[in-house]
Amino acid sequence: MKFLILIPSYLWKNTLKRWCENPISPFSKILIPVLLSLLATLILVFFIETEQQLIRQLQQVDSYSALISERVQMQSHRGVSVDKTLAEEHMWKSKYGAANIRYIRQPNIPVKWNGSSNIPIILYTASEYHSFVKDGGATPEILFLNSIKLSRKRYETIELHQSRVSARCEEMPEFVQDHYKGSYVLAVPIEVADRFVAQGFTMTIKGSFDNFQDVESFVFDMESYYHAERRQIRVVSALSILEGIERIKKIQYYVRVGVVFSCGVILALILGTIAWLEFRHESYLMALLRSFGTPSWILLIHAFLENLLLVSLGIYLSFIAWQPLYGVLKGRISIVNLRSASAIDLPLLDTYIIYGAGLLGVLVAMIPIAFGLRKQPGLILQ
Repeated sequence: MKFLILIPSYLWKNTLKRWCENPISPFSKILIPVLLSLLATLILVFFIETEQQLIRQLQQVDSYSALISERVQMQSHRGVSVDKTLAEEHMWKSKYGAANIRYIRQPNIPVKWNGSSNIPIILYTASEYHSFVKDGGATPEILFLNSIKLSRKRYETIELHQSRVSARCEEMPEFVQDHYKGSYVLAVPIEVADRFVAQGFTMTIKGSFDNFQDVESFVFDMESYYHAERRQIRVVSALSILEGIERIKKIQYYVRVGVVFSCGVILALILGTIAWLEFRHESYLMALLRSFGTPSWILLIHAFLENLLLVSLGIYLSFIAWQPLYGVLKGRISIVNLRSASAIDLPLLDTYIIYGAGLLGVLVAMIPIAFGLRKQPGLILQ
């Protein structure tokens, strides 16, 4: 036991002496991993930032959403009523979240006001009432939504379905403006919808998400459900484009791993060459220790730990140095709008991949030393 302690102690003492006498050797073993790891880290960061920039652009143009529309003709679609669509709305909101699902029901009747006859009409539920009217009463009323701010408590007379109704003027909510580009929309409480849907209505369901998987699941569920109900729907989404982007992201992942492990192979070749030159320089001492009974595996483990220590230090320094270097490169790259280094978190998996590539490089570099230790000590000492 004492022998197994003294030999490693002597080897580390000799290693420190060698580092002091020839500092270029440990410096090169640190510098090379720093440069290669820095290259791999910056490549990973730029890949991540490009991907995030693409996702942000897709979200800005509402690509992570899907529109499902159905024209309901009351005479031919028996069983499809406003109440049934309310039950379906509750079902989809329970599954995907109320904030992600928006229903718009538009009766097929003309609305006239002030000489204009193309004003859309929608039905709204009791839960949506206070999103239209902030200081309204307990009883929902017919609302005349407009994108032009009008005075409070002002009412307009609207010609609706061969009758005249008084509608309260309110500012148009943002989600209605997103769906209707006009300046005016008439909103009718769904509780009095029966008199307005006799000629049918158009139902639009909008699912808004922040990732491809939810969009894919939503479209699949909608198509499956309405196919089982034998109802025809029209689906509008960027799902085919998102599927192509997902395939590119998967290919990009393998490219990132390939780049990192290529750096690991380069590290293994350079480190292996340096380690072999050092072993040849120390071969007489190694042979002498082996002739005194020192096992070859102790010498091999010591060489492995020495190189692993220096390579790990180099990788650690690269994780510190990439942010300042990224800040310099960021100002010179104007192709994409990159975030600041402080806002970027390098994924833990990518960190493990870089460390794994460094470990692989050290292991491969030990192969020539392992073959060198197989040579008989007597052939070296003679």
